[in-house]
Amino acid sequence: MSEQFNQIAPGSTFYGATMTVPTSANYAKLSLEGQPVVVQDKDYRLSTNSLRSGRNVRCVIARNVSGLTLLPGLGVTWQAAQRFRRFNGYSAVVGGICDGIIDPHIPPSQGVRDGDMCLIFLHGPCLVRPPISSATSSAAIGSTTETAWLEGEMLFSQTGTSTGNTVAGSAADGGGHLAVLTGSAGFLQATSTGFTTGGALATLLPFKVGRVMSANTSRDTAQSRYKLVDLELNFI
Repeated sequence: MSEQFNQIAPGSTFYGATMTVPTSANYAKLSLEGQPVVVQDKDYRLSTNSLRSGRNVRCVIARNVSGLTLLPGLGVTWQAAQRFRRFNGYSAVVGGICDGIIDPHIPPSQGVRDGDMCLIFLHGPCLVRPPISSATSSAAIGSTTETAWLEGEMLFSQTGTSTGNTVAGSAADGGGHLAVLTGSAGFLQATSTGFTTGGALATLLPFKVGRVMSANTSRDTAQSRYKLVDLELNFI
């Protein structure tokens, strides 16, 4: 398959790390907003662009209008009346809306600056940042004891703040993270002191983000770590 990046490739933003990003009154390249992009499932963080599953991954070019630099591998929500074009913050409501994942191949030290554009991953294999989960980072989402995300488990938005996050080493997860379902009674989401139970399955299903694609055997204790999931969000 020939990959068409429409001027923004995986792992990059339109303005990069150093170019001046215009203010909202002077946004440029409006025609790129909402452009669909299909890429192959590779790890673009590596110089070899290592192929993983060979599947197609559906993305869309969208602009960050949150007012902040947002970090890769985290969920976002669309701005009102700008669906598939502009995102205005992290997903932050437990079992609520998560519209897509910021391109996980962008360097965490760079992120996506306010006003810049990047790929938002919508459907197919995607790396996401797991939450730290507790102050001691010793327990995993989906259990009250140390365990793992298991292959095939369903993923949903986790509670947090739409306007803040950290790269690593903090008990405050911020927004954009996902939690796994534990059964028909709901799921366990991370808090700074432990866990709390989410809503019933029937009300959660319309908000499913995807499924765990690659199980892990121990807790990832930093938000700079990633897990591979299979996104099942709407795409264009």
